[in-house]
Amino acid sequence: MRERNRSRLGGVYQIFNLASRKVYVGSATYIKRRFGVHRHMLKNNIHDNSYLQSAWNKYGESNFSFEILEIVDDHRDLEKREQFWINYTKCFNRSCGYNLRTKANNNNGLSYGAGKKLSAETIEKIRKSNIGKTRSIEVRTAQSIRQKGKVPLNATKAAAIVNRANSKWKHAWGRKCICVECKEIKRQYHRDFRAKKKIAMINNHGNLSWNDILQ
Repeated sequence: MRERNRSRLGGVYQIFNLASRKVYVGSATYIKRRFGVHRHMLKNNIHDNSYLQSAWNKYGESNFSFEILEIVDDHRDLEKREQFWINYTKCFNRSCGYNLRTKANNNNGLSYGAGKKLSAETIEKIRKSNIGKTRSIEVRTAQSIRQKGKVPLNATKAAAIVNRANSKWKHAWGRKCICVECKEIKRQYHRDFRAKKKIAMINNHGNLSWNDILQ
């Protein structure tokens, strides 16, 4: 049996802050490569975990260590073992770590409340914190480029309402609606279609009588 390449270890790892003692826990089928991805994103200030990125910017690279917590030979067990270490380190707790999720590989456990509406108090705090701030020309240019060609949501909703009013299908389900009115519209449509088709056949071949058309 060929010996397994020990440089391509899979398992559970942590990024440990030596100064604050906080930790980020993750898993990968190739830990060495994942460490490289983390380092690259953190050094370039583009990491998708804002808590970890802020800590890296504050304490510096020298205060972080990349460590393997557990080697997992069967990759099917990765999620289960990662969940064990997440629970053990409590890294989803802001006082203990940087993980955004309470559950491994599952957005249902997002600990910062993603998807929830901001309260009026929070919105007011954000508004006040932005008063007097001026975005750089680079930021404004990038925002302008992203917004070009986009149609405002309210405009698309208004257009949908107008299109629905002008359509022969008046209800939200369109031609799939099963109400009596829509069924009659569909029957009339098919009657008109068959009549036009027969007229076209007479014009082309002349082998149908008007009795055939009226049937």
